[in-house]
Amino acid sequence: MRLLALIFLLGCTQAFAPQHAAEAVSIVWTSYKAVGEPPSINWLLPECVAPKGQHGIPLPGTDECVASYYEFPPEELAVIAWVGQFHNTGLAHELMNSVDCRSNPNCLDEQFMMRQYLVDKANASLAAAGY
Repeated sequence: MRLLALIFLLGCTQAFAPQHAAEAVSIVWTSYKAVGEPPSINWLLPECVAPKGQHGIPLPGTDECVASYYEFPPEELAVIAWVGQFHNTGLAHELMNSVDCRSNPNCLDEQFMMRQYLVDKANASLAAAGY
């Protein structure tokens, strides 16, 4: 935890893969009954505090701090602040965005709220698995 705090203060933004990331992604992706491979994911250590109080990362091209964000197209990419446990990150949210965007070209119009129960269920599954 001290290392996370130190890196947070130094503003290090190099992507990395947290331990058990593949397992956590699989739990969420499977819970959504998603088809194909999940998007690429860049995990970053937090650099700022998002409006809801969670540790976050800067949203490119803005002054906004977010817990995670999703890019689509040209390439599918989720960028997520790592905060120590997968169920406390934007993983489930961004994977739901991926599922939505694969079936709907207007996906980022945030129709997402209709599916929040699936995100909550996925986060509960991650927590139950110790992730």
